[in-house]
Amino acid sequence: MKKFKEFLLDEKHLKPGDKVKVMHPAKGKGMVTGKIVRYDKGGPESPFYIVAIPGLARSEKVPAHKLHEGTYRGKPALFDKEDGTQEKWMKEIEKGIKTAYVSIHKSAIGGEDIMIRISLDPEKNWTNKIYQNSRYSQFHLDPGGGLGQFAKRHNLSKFRKTKVKTAKAAVDKINTWIKKEEPTPYKP
Repeated sequence: MKKFKEFLLDEKHLKPGDKVKVMHPAKGKGMVTGKIVRYDKGGPESPFYIVAIPGLARSEKVPAHKLHEGTYRGKPALFDKEDGTQEKWMKEIEKGIKTAYVSIHKSAIGGEDIMIRISLDPEKNWTNKIYQNSRYSQFHLDPGGGLGQFAKRHNLSKFRKTKVKTAKAAVDKINTWIKKEEPTPYKP
């Protein structure tokens, strides 16, 4: 039986239980969220982490340099699609945003992020019933708390990237931006 050496982990290393995004070992499955089991220096090959991936009977060896952004560096994610907290955040955000049109859904890639679409105009006022013909904006909220705008009508102002810790904080930031933008006239 092989004995594993114990290593003292400093701030640079992820700790057991931390969630990370890794490539699924099966082809075509894309990125999945796994949990760190342990860190190993690895000898001649690069240092690696043993990562438990849901749905697999065994854990995978993942080189340290292959861990993708989205690792939360020892901080738990604010919401997670597996435990139902993502759904709670989505409902709270949808109820809290004060504007004519709100649509919230999970990201199509990975499904871990929350995508928020708003329009300052009611749907009946959109030219040719097209969302992009309204005063619209789209936001992205990641599990680490990063909230940013990635699309908007050309005559609306920017929404600066920010960090939030609760769904209410995200709602408050978006509502503050909406209050500044409401006087902007609608020009189809």
